[in-house]
Amino acid sequence: LPDKYRPYVQGIRQETEALGGVVTNFLNFARPHPVAFAPVDVERLARRAADDLQHELPAGTHVEVTGDFADIQGDELLLRQVFSNLLRNAAEACESAGVTPTIRIKGATDRTHGTCRVIVEDNGPGIPAAVRDKVFRPFFTTRSRGTGLGLAIVQKIVLTLHGRVTVGATAAGGASIELAFRLVAPQEISAL
Repeated sequence: LPDKYRPYVQGIRQETEALGGVVTNFLNFARPHPVAFAPVDVERLARRAADDLQHELPAGTHVEVTGDFADIQGDELLLRQVFSNLLRNAAEACESAGVTPTIRIKGATDRTHGTCRVIVEDNGPGIPAAVRDKVFRPFFTTRSRGTGLGLAIVQKIVLTLHGRVTVGATAAGGASIELAFRLVAPQEISAL
């Protein structure tokens, strides 16, 4: 291929890949996915998602996993997608604000109420209070290159797994996404 055509071919390839990503996200949101409920080690899954995405995230991105986690009743494949979407969103928000991403995944287990909360926080610009109730709507985005499906897919999966998801802000103003899941019941652990 002559050098003068290479930029055009690269541009076409990049746009084709971006369009492929939009279609894939839309299909993931639209089609029902069979759920395979089983005990899931959320801490291990969060660490794995961070490791798997390290090469995709902006240079210098730091992901920290801390706190008290417990096994939850969920679907490992779907939860991997949840963490991947949240990590990508956080990193992209930080990068677009010109900040090196620092993402914290914090666990908090409440055995009395049988729940495990997972909070994903970043040091980005945060999500304005005026749009927090809209971020889970399909195709709503505040980014020029966003599809508006990432958080919609997160919410769909979390609700499918009988969990809850809320959005807020960190003390420093970054975004905070909180997930809450049901713990694996003791009889489910002993059956393993």
